[in-house]
Amino acid sequence: LRVPRVIGKAGAIIKELRQESGATVNILDKQLPEALQGSYHVAFAKSSEPQALQSAVLGLVRNARGPMALKSLGAEGQDIAFLVPAKCEAYLQNQLLAETKCSMQVEVIEGLRKHRKVTLRAEETHELQAVAWRLQELQLRMCQG
Repeated sequence: LRVPRVIGKAGAIIKELRQESGATVNILDKQLPEALQGSYHVAFAKSSEPQALQSAVLGLVRNARGPMALKSLGAEGQDIAFLVPAKCEAYLQNQLLAETKCSMQVEVIEGLRKHRKVTLRAEETHELQAVAWRLQELQLRMCQG
């Protein structure tokens, strides 16, 4: 995620998202595995309430994409990357992109055998939000089962 867009000046945007969603939303860096530190910025949301978690995930995608004015300037901000457990990889093509115009690329990250980087690309923010939430639901089901 583009962290400055997610955090905002003096943390204003992330504070608003926390209040809006009711979820815990943090930016991770030093807590990440060494292979990710400095090169990736990860926004992390958690909540025991599914609605709060969904609101946080959708808000993170919306904020990472930035204002509509930026989209007219070119491709920057058009894709969002997620870090997911490798065991989810087999399920990624199954219904994840259904009824959207999103594309997806899955990559192995050097130094992280147990995770995959999933990059989603779409013109419309709402389509990225739908797929991001499906991806989150998949991870939740994998953790429960």
